[in-house]
Amino acid sequence: MNKYFRNFFLLSVFVFPVLFNSCRTSKKVTTTAPHPSAAEMTFQQAMDSMLQNIPSFTALTAKGDIEVNSSGNSVSFGFHLRMKRDTAIWLSVSPLLGIEAVRILLTKDSVKALDRLNNIYYSDGYNAVNILANADLNFSLLQSLIMAGYFPASNPDTLRSLYAESPDYLLTTVEKKNKLRVEEDSVTLPFAWDIWVSPADHRIHKMNIAEPVNKKTVRVDYSDFRDMGAGIIPFRQEVNMSDDAKQKTAQVIISFTKMTPVPGVELPFNIPSRFEQRRLVKNP
Repeated sequence: MNKYFRNFFLLSVFVFPVLFNSCRTSKKVTTTAPHPSAAEMTFQQAMDSMLQNIPSFTALTAKGDIEVNSSGNSVSFGFHLRMKRDTAIWLSVSPLLGIEAVRILLTKDSVKALDRLNNIYYSDGYNAVNILANADLNFSLLQSLIMAGYFPASNPDTLRSLYAESPDYLLTTVEKKNKLRVEEDSVTLPFAWDIWVSPADHRIHKMNIAEPVNKKTVRVDYSDFRDMGAGIIPFRQEVNMSDDAKQKTAQVIISFTKMTPVPGVELPFNIPSRFEQRRLVKNP
């Protein structure tokens, strides 16, 4: 696979969990009503409050900019994103003066990509993506993360524990044995998901998604929340990724310029006849 295309494709896969969170034309959100503190909440109260505040829509369109900083290098590019809930995610990346370089279409069981710079069409399953990304990804997990929410039927593990971490409360997939989350021994777990929710608005303000056994983490900080008409979404996301085993880190800052919930959306993906077809990996 062409190195340039591979870098943008993998960046798109890693960025999907946090791409989808803003609308510049909407109003800022303020909250003044009293809420119970984290220490006063039960696990079920915390879960119910969080789930009630997850945005709900059938489809949407969005565009924005991404800045990536890694190994002393920085690169910025624009993107257009479209989504049909529970059906498909479509992404167009334009790093060169607005000229589309990569187009990606994710469905529940397939991954397709057009490398327009090299006239190549890639088609494969999620097993190939997992080999490339060295992570266990699927459509449902990506969709859940994109929407900055937690959906029990979609995720590889269930939230099961509640911790009070002032001023937030923390919901996690790790089984609670100690008073504090930092005291739990999770180093041998294949997957761990920590979600920090503010008692002031019961919305997710921070996530930490990890593969402790592989020493990989993705931390997302959400801020500048706005009402987009179909739910309240953060305008800004700061993503910090680390692979301690390989001693690699990267930072991704995502800014949206527009986001619109719509009844339906087209997901154009026409394959030009001149394009050569390949697999993402030779033997997934």
